Order: sequence, then structure tokens, then C-alpha cells
Amino acid sequence: MGKVSLPPDKLSDCVAFFRPNRMVLVTTRERDGTVHVAPFAWCMPVSTNPPMVVLALLTRPRKQHTLVNIERDKRFVINFPNHDIAADLVRSSYRYPAGVRKIGNLELEFSPSQCIDVPLVKQCRAHVECRLETSLVTGDHTLLVARVLAASYAPEQYEDGYILNVEKYLPCLHLGHKTSPDGQLHTFVIEAKKGSFFVPYELPRRGPQKAAP
Repeated sequence: MGKVSLPPDKLSDCVAFFRPNRMVLVTTRERDGTVHVAPFAWCMPVSTNPPMVVLALLTRPRKQHTLVNIERDKRFVINFPNHDIAADLVRSSYRYPAGVRKIGNLELEFSPSQCIDVPLVKQCRAHVECRLETSLVTGDHTLLVARVLAASYAPEQYEDGYILNVEKYLPCLHLGHKTSPDGQLHTFVIEAKKGSFFVPYELPRRGPQKAAP
């Protein structure tokens, strides 16, 4: 199958090939103590001992509000949503007029965290409470490296080994979106089926090896 190369002036479009994105909702505190929530995709674990995660947030042309809050307070929660709250996840990405509270226009509910003064999103299946350790500006984003202070999850949604039961609890997997004057058209994975297969340790014996292509 032939491949098409992106031209040099379109290399930034390569981020599309990392989709579907496993979306998260990040909660922080505003300067006045109210709750702020926003969705992000560039988030992953980077260490298990100690447990550490990274989150990449936009720095320019406009610093994201979540980044401002985390740089100030050093605390945030990563919440893992399922598809049933996808519409609120999208709405939480919108910019609201001055004086309009975002969370007042969402159907999200919040509950206290275990270790930090930042709440969890109650409808999410899992939560990771974080403390900022260091940050690094990487082009137009800032990479936030954080230590995990606590984590919690809904056990009924997981099988042994923390395997999500995707047939009953569909994760929020985002494929992309288009913008129009009236709103945004977002595309998500809306069906999932779990399958397992065994791969034996049939390793080749030491001896002549094929040359790499």
C-alpha cells in the first residue's frame, strides 16, 4: 500500500496520526477558589516508581487557563471520562463570555479529592491527583511533569488487572472535529469490543539472523 508524505509546511498535521485520543478532564482551582474544568488529550504516565505523569498544555499564542492555574497552585486532578459525558467534555472546552461560569453550563458534578484541595469529576471512572514537580516549554506547549499523590477508580467498571470493561463502559476516544459558526462537529469512537489472544514465547535460537531491511 502506497503512502502519502506530508509536505514540510504541513508537518504539524502529524498530530492527527496519534488519534484516537484518550481524552481526560483536568480539574483545577481558580484564583478565587472556584472550580475550573477543561478537556485535554496530550497526557500520559512517564514513571511508575515514583508514579509520575505528564500533561502538555498550550502556551502560545494564548496560555491555557488550566496552565495558569497549575503554575500558580501546583495541584490538579486528571479525571478519566467515559463516552456518556462526551457532550459535556466538548462544552467544557468552549470559551465562555466574561462573567459566565463555565461549570454552571455543564451537567458535571464534583466530589472531594483524597489529598488535595481540587475536586474530582464525579461522573468519571477514575481519578489521579497530582502535584506539579517541574515544567518544560516545548515550542507552543508547556510540558508539566507531576507526581501522583493519590488515585481512585470505580471497581465495577474494571476487570482483573484494571482492564476496562469497554462493552459496558465505553471510554471517551476522540477522532477529531470540525468547526462551524454554530458549533463543533466532534467524531468519537462509539462502539468497542474487547478481544484477547495468547502469544507464546517462540523466540528464535541464537544463530544467523536476518539482516534488517
